[in-house]
Amino acid sequence: MPRALRQMITWYSCCVLVETSRFTPKSAESALKPGAVQLVCQRQRHRAENSMAADNTGSKGQHYLELTVVFDFFTDNPQKVLPLSESNHAENPFYDPYWGSIRAMQQNDQFLEGMLLRSVDSNAKFPYLHYVVFNNSAPLRSQRATSQDRMNGGAGGGGLVSSKELMLDSKNQLINILNSQGGYSEMFSFVDPNVALLPKRPSNPNTAYIVSAFRTSGNLPELDSNWSYWSGADYISSQTPSHLHLQRITFHKIKYSTQSSENFTYVLMCELGEALADVNKAREIVDSLKFRQCGYASLYTIDHFF
Repeated sequence: MPRALRQMITWYSCCVLVETSRFTPKSAESALKPGAVQLVCQRQRHRAENSMAADNTGSKGQHYLELTVVFDFFTDNPQKVLPLSESNHAENPFYDPYWGSIRAMQQNDQFLEGMLLRSVDSNAKFPYLHYVVFNNSAPLRSQRATSQDRMNGGAGGGGLVSSKELMLDSKNQLINILNSQGGYSEMFSFVDPNVALLPKRPSNPNTAYIVSAFRTSGNLPELDSNWSYWSGADYISSQTPSHLHLQRITFHKIKYSTQSSENFTYVLMCELGEALADVNKAREIVDSLKFRQCGYASLYTIDHFF
């Protein structure tokens, strides 16, 4: 295949062009090359903290949260892509289509947090990115509703809605969101011991994220077991200087999608707590990932939380 054609396919289709036969399987919970900041496997840390809490209080530790993440890659600013005249609320001059869609997600029982990220690259293929977290372990509405809550229409009366119907409504709403935008499971997550596991919302305004995304076909078990090598996680962990404060590396795999050919199969997200204090160095790391011509990569800052 001509080199120019291969570059075009790699960049625009974000295919992973690697030889999986060369990989040596790693341990699922320690598959990350050590770097300037020692990151701890999130599941191992959660088990250790629960064990310590149980020793101190005698109570059973908290259940590990199973999260589902939505990555929605935008080719333009989503706050302006839906004109009011084309929405279902054109008659309401105060309705904002973008925030209307955000509120719809927030009303789901399992919504946890979200943010809109903005790329620092002037020519980014996806200049904006939604990162939305849902807690699969959160109780659905029917599991915490009172008999009064289950009266559709409140004090004004209305038909009685069964708890099963409420649960299915909330669950179906979430599945529709995940299928339309692409829902991902967290396969591996490594976190700085000094950083809280949840919420993921950072408090430092200098925080930025290295996001790498890949479309693949075939050999997924091999890619799953050797994710840290081909995704660039090992490189980021070993090459990120300590002053950038690498705080979290999370590897995601597609779980829900009705548009599998359009969604990325894998997404790697790395949180740098002080990236904007030395943005040129952070960009150097991203440029090295781009030079590999393996997937889409960009540096994102926080536009807003929701």
